[in-house]
Amino acid sequence: MSILLKRDSRVIIQNIHSTYARNMIGQMRDAGTAIVGGVAAGAGGTSYLDLPVFDTVAEAVRQTGADTSVIYTPAFGVADAIVEAADGGIKLAAATAEHAPVHDVMPALAYARTKDTWVIGPNALGLLSPGQGMLCGLPPAFGLPGRVGVISRSGTLSIAMLRALTANGVGQSTAVSIGGDSIVGRRPVEYAHLFDADPQTDAIVVVGEIGGGKEAELAEAMGGLSKPVFAMIVGRSAPEGRTLGHAGALARNASETAASKIERLKQAGATVCISPLATAQAVRQELGL
Repeated sequence: MSILLKRDSRVIIQNIHSTYARNMIGQMRDAGTAIVGGVAAGAGGTSYLDLPVFDTVAEAVRQTGADTSVIYTPAFGVADAIVEAADGGIKLAAATAEHAPVHDVMPALAYARTKDTWVIGPNALGLLSPGQGMLCGLPPAFGLPGRVGVISRSGTLSIAMLRALTANGVGQSTAVSIGGDSIVGRRPVEYAHLFDADPQTDAIVVVGEIGGGKEAELAEAMGGLSKPVFAMIVGRSAPEGRTLGHAGALARNASETAASKIERLKQAGATVCISPLATAQAVRQELGL
């Protein structure tokens, strides 16, 4: 079973004419995603890649019954796209924008919560439920159906972890790359609770990095989780004040360093691993695979 994306989810593509959308639609279809239409202002009534195109999200939802959106709108417009998705009745939205202005995104994500819209991103690589469907750009070829949930702040490390798990026979119920910005639609602890409540997920793998309090928040919540948590935290050699790639990967003080996060997760009961391979091996041993 997957979290969030279901077999009967009906997906639309916002900014369907973008190059990224054109490159990914085929992969999403091959992964099993039911794409039912696209949105592009001024192009309503046309078709693209055998999909009907609508002027607005609200119209697309009315005409297709869509409940999920992939947002390929770039940084300057992603906040408006998130708001439009929430207002249009979308309940799950995944956005891929790099360098989205934080002061634009914050109110948009807060508004989406008031509409009960779950936003992955805004700079996410996406979500993959192997054998069932994919949103955005997390490569389906690297996944394997199974019973381990994966949460990652990094798109690249999402792929690395998926490949290591799959190569070692550890299948995934769902893997999600939530985005590396300091402000994201939903935090790792919220995904962890979804996996914990999923009867077909047996363990949770978390890929974290320096900066922010997301991993510390997860550590504090682990007492309420019933399933084992395996964590890999990168940036162990990064000094305080040095950005590690992502906008949110900046250890501004000692509590945001990899060492601090590793220690807190260990104290909370997580199994902390130094690499994707070590994580896959630890999960195999724990689950008796």
